[in-house]
Amino acid sequence: DLDGTSGALILYSTRVDAFDEVDAALLDLYVTAASRAVRDWSRYRRTREHVEQLRTALASRAVIDQAKGIVMALRGVDAEEAFALLVAQSQQQNVKLRDIAEGVVDTAVDAAHPR
Repeated sequence: DLDGTSGALILYSTRVDAFDEVDAALLDLYVTAASRAVRDWSRYRRTREHVEQLRTALASRAVIDQAKGIVMALRGVDAEEAFALLVAQSQQQNVKLRDIAEGVVDTAVDAAHPR
């Protein structure tokens, strides 16, 4: 089992004792290389997922900071209070903080630039 990934290599022969020590040694080399490749792929996949999570977090932080600034300007509160207000709204509505922040920013942009 390699990080949730498993596999099996099953060899059959129509003859008894068809595989000798050389076959076993070659098979061991093959299995070692294959398991290394699977481990490396798994590590690569986890790293890519982590990078995507970091990108999402950075984008979320930017919009949350923008929303905090808007709340600070509209409500006359400091950054800590603005963040607390956004968090409270997120919890009351059971909506992700990032989504609340996007709504605040979108509303402010729409108000500043009516169509």
